[in-house]
Formats: sequence, structure tokens, C-alpha cells
Amino acid sequence: MSVGEPGTAKSMLSELFAAAIDGGPTLAVQGSSGVVEDHLRYGWNCALLVAEGPSARTMVPSPLVTAMREGRFARIDELTHCAPEVQDAMILL
Repeated sequence: MSVGEPGTAKSMLSELFAAAIDGGPTLAVQGSSGVVEDHLRYGWNCALLVAEGPSARTMVPSPLVTAMREGRFARIDELTHCAPEVQDAMILL
């Protein structure tokens, strides 16, 4: 976890470290007040959702779930901008 003043390249540094260790592009979640706990788990393929309705096929795993399944790194930028419930959920993942 990197903590510090805005504009000091914390996100860039974490991306470079993750890419160097993981050997490729990094998986990331951008934290904001609009992120809810479900965003940490999945998203939706909107075209399929409209065409077929909700199903396992229309769900898209989040970068965190993808990282856990593939044994890769995932970054969470601006976690402190997320609601406390989302921060708590990160402890449970």
C-alpha cells in the first residue's frame, strides 16, 4: 500500500512493480465513491444482458477475481475513495 501526497507517482510505481513481477499488463480496479462491493466481484456484458437476461454467461469477472483465478497481481487505485463497506470487503476477499 502506498500512501502520500497527490501527484507523487504512487499509482505509476505500483503499476510498474506489478508489471515487472507479473510479467505483463496489470489488472486494476479504480476506486471511487461509486464503487460498490459487487464491482469487486463481477460486472455485466450489457449487450448479452439485454439480449438474454441475467445469467452466468452475462457476468464478467472483475480484475480482482481474474487475478485470483490466474494467480496474478491486481491493483486497487484510490481504495480510500471507496465506501467503508467496500474497504471492509477487501479484507474478506
